[in-house]
Amino acid sequence: MLAPRHLALLAGAALALAACQTAAPPSKELATDQTLRLAIPSDISSVEPLDPPQIGDPLTYAIGTNIFGGLYRYDDHLRLLPDIAEGSPDVSTDSRTYTFHLNPNAKFWNGDPVTAADFVYSWNRAVIAQNCLSFTFGPIDGYQTIAAAVAASQLVPALRGISAPDAHTLVVHLTAPSGGWLPALALPCAWVVDRKAVAAYGEATWWTNADGLVGTGPFRLTSRTPNQSLVFTPIPHWWRGSTGELTRLELRVVAAGASQWQAYQAGTVDVLGFGAPSSGAGAPELTSSLGPQLESLGADPGHRAEIHSWPVGHTEWVGFNFQAGPFSGSESHDLRLAFSQGIDRSALARAVCEHGWACTSATGGLITKGLQGYLGEGADPTARFNPAKARATIARLDPSGSRLRGLIYTYGPASPLLVAVARNLHDQWKANLGLDIPARALDQGSFFAARGRRQLTLFRGSWLADYDHPQDWFDNLFTTSADQVNDSTGSGYSNSAVDALVAAADRLPLDSALSKYQQAGRALLDDQAMAVLFYYTRTAVVKPYVDGYGANPLLDYGWTSVRILRH
Repeated sequence: MLAPRHLALLAGAALALAACQTAAPPSKELATDQTLRLAIPSDISSVEPLDPPQIGDPLTYAIGTNIFGGLYRYDDHLRLLPDIAEGSPDVSTDSRTYTFHLNPNAKFWNGDPVTAADFVYSWNRAVIAQNCLSFTFGPIDGYQTIAAAVAASQLVPALRGISAPDAHTLVVHLTAPSGGWLPALALPCAWVVDRKAVAAYGEATWWTNADGLVGTGPFRLTSRTPNQSLVFTPIPHWWRGSTGELTRLELRVVAAGASQWQAYQAGTVDVLGFGAPSSGAGAPELTSSLGPQLESLGADPGHRAEIHSWPVGHTEWVGFNFQAGPFSGSESHDLRLAFSQGIDRSALARAVCEHGWACTSATGGLITKGLQGYLGEGADPTARFNPAKARATIARLDPSGSRLRGLIYTYGPASPLLVAVARNLHDQWKANLGLDIPARALDQGSFFAARGRRQLTLFRGSWLADYDHPQDWFDNLFTTSADQVNDSTGSGYSNSAVDALVAAADRLPLDSALSKYQQAGRALLDDQAMAVLFYYTRTAVVKPYVDGYGANPLLDYGWTSVRILRH
């Protein structure tokens, strides 16, 4: 995955002098200059529009959380908190009508008051764009009509399930109860935009202009030099109170790899890794482009504390075809289990996870550690390495070798991380099971198409969480309807008991639903629906004087949490 380790010696030469003594930790006294400088690999215009319905990339998402807002927001610890909404909504007895009361003090940074009509406008605009994932607006009455009209290039009606009876009251009607809908309102699609700013600066270009990019968050864009930098500053007298200590944010465009490392060493940027930039197949960009430099930094007692890693809501697994081939049929469970037991997760992590900078071994089930629905460390019995039992199972179920003859592990794309994973799986299955299973890489489009058509027998599976709710995993992956409609796993897995648990949980608030989701998660493991391999991590390099910088499994911490210490 990375360049040979001896190259780290060359990359570390510039740090040799500093390595002679351990740097003293900075004092907690604040610096006079509260400017934070973040490296980004490209200008936002080359990623996607900084327009809420268009936001999906981690970089624009990380920026957007500081300049926009919605009814609810996630804090640094992934707690769902009111933002523009005043507390929890009033919910009807049938759980289908939500009445939100808006904070009358809420304002856009330009002084325009936020009203319920702004949410009606923003949500209708987002639905028409059809870039938002359906779980944000899908439960609302009228969404399916709009989706059909957009698909048919017909006149699009208004979303009939939302209304604004007065300036500070928003009423939403759902077609059915949905416990996972409220957390989805913290996502970019549901953020509110200023319709006056959009009209004044253009539907397609308002977000490119410092005066047009108007939001309700604690920071605003004050200048932008295309392909060079973006500068953000806190909002004076922000309607929600304190904007923290920072007085200036500079996002400096520096090409990934050696250029970013040089900028960090020269002190022209304070952080590498903002916005969880990724390379092929979601692999962390930092470990892909700066592997030797990270090795050198990690080996230096004076600087290793500058490397920080956090869990990401992203899980990798081996998938099985339940509909055809050797892993289907009444005796297939034990065969799938044997393939899982033949993988030493710790050995895999040592080979591909780069000291935990890219990933960590998974022993807690499908849902990533740190997210709602995680089953707990060691809760996955199928992840326990047991090559002797696995070999015995294969000898029992395939004594002649004919059942598994011609088996191929297919993955895509051929990113350095996924190539390393495929090689390790091949070597482990050969050493631990006595099976020589070749690996085949496809380009990403071909891989997803073949998997979706269930043409693959043994293959890569992966999911990156959209928001912190188990519904995001089950409804999109391992339910019968998800597999039939979305072809998201390619496995053809179906269990009516799991379907019933998930359907019941989807209608309940999370505190009541969580035990059902966890029961469904354990059922997936009992069925050996997949062999979970590892959870991804994200890594950043942060100067010692940057205090409060961090990330949770979905988001970077807000800029209001960061401060610059005296140095």
